[in-house]
Amino acid sequence: MNERIRQFVIQATQPKRVQVWDEDAHTYYYEDRHELDPEKFAELIVKDCAEIARTYDSDSRDDSDRCARFIAKEIVDRFGIK
Repeated sequence: MNERIRQFVIQATQPKRVQVWDEDAHTYYYEDRHELDPEKFAELIVKDCAEIARTYDSDSRDDSDRCARFIAKEIVDRFGIK
């Protein structure tokens, strides 16, 4: 797995306390688990893609900078990310 994707997984994983039934003891107990938030994971990827577009060729003096900003906006808008 790509290191950048691995970092996104870590950032999008949230701790969660769940109630579990112990059949032998006939009682509930709590257990800490970690779950990947798919929306957060997707948001991190989309924001990263938009950042690539925003920074692409930002030193040029022609229309490529404006084009890069447009692409970044389209990526973010398409996926509904703020």
